[in-house]
Amino acid sequence: MRTVRLVVSCMTAIVCTAQVQAPLETMVVKVWSDRTALYPGDRLQYVARVEHSPDVEFVPDHVRRDQLSLEPFEIRDVKTSSTDLPGGRKIFEVRLLLTTYEVNRPDATVPSFNLFYFRRSQSASKENAPAETLAVPPLKIGLRSSIVDPPGTIRDYKPILPDSQTEWMLPGALGLLGVIAVLVYGSSLVLAWARSGFWKRKMTERIRKKSIREWFEEIRNTPVDSPEKVETFYVRASTILRGLAAEQLGDCGGLTPRETQAALQKSGDPSEHSEMVGDLMEQCDLVRYSPDGAESARVRHPEFLQKFSELIERR
Repeated sequence: MRTVRLVVSCMTAIVCTAQVQAPLETMVVKVWSDRTALYPGDRLQYVARVEHSPDVEFVPDHVRRDQLSLEPFEIRDVKTSSTDLPGGRKIFEVRLLLTTYEVNRPDATVPSFNLFYFRRSQSASKENAPAETLAVPPLKIGLRSSIVDPPGTIRDYKPILPDSQTEWMLPGALGLLGVIAVLVYGSSLVLAWARSGFWKRKMTERIRKKSIREWFEEIRNTPVDSPEKVETFYVRASTILRGLAAEQLGDCGGLTPRETQAALQKSGDPSEHSEMVGDLMEQCDLVRYSPDGAESARVRHPEFLQKFSELIERR
């Protein structure tokens, strides 16, 4: 009986000791970044997350740009947050936006830094609870650089293959003969056009069109505010029209307007053009030979100028 009591007492003592000496629930710290390597001047998102029990409260006032030193990284921004998890546990998270301008090393390490916290208890208030620290582990980041080492070269060097003269002389000679052939052919075309009178006809045509436009501008600026000026206008217009017809028919001074129209059509002139020439010439003759032609022509003067301009544009 005494032996049984002794065994029970020993087991009870072991259980109580285990309960007393059971360690407090540990905090889980994780760190990571959105990039494993960066170029100088690039930005890195660094996250430190602590999962802890509800009786722990972290102090975010100590996680500020002016409180942290993470050389060789510069702190661009700092954010902290606290989140509740199912089961009563909590998460405290620190987000840092970092950058660095190091170029002379293959990697850099975000150094370790401390987080301050205190534990709540029923016996001590928040103001009287002692502050404790939690070390955030360091994190290594690879560094990349676009600067080439002084002994190196930007491009891979390859020796130039030797070329013999026979390999480029034949293509070069063929190319030169082709250029000479093109020049000779172009020169022959220019000479052929010159001998056939092509350029002379072009210049003559240009001068003729310029003269016709000048004639039209002359009669268009002629006033028609009196019967005498009206007659002068249409006499000049009739002369120009007969000159245009004479370019195709030769001497047509004795032909009436309709005879001139028929002759132009017979010579191959488009019907619309020859008909317009005949109509305009007939209007000019009506002004000269009808009793009230001057007054009628003065009224129809704008219409006459419009048709005359269309005739000039078609030449």
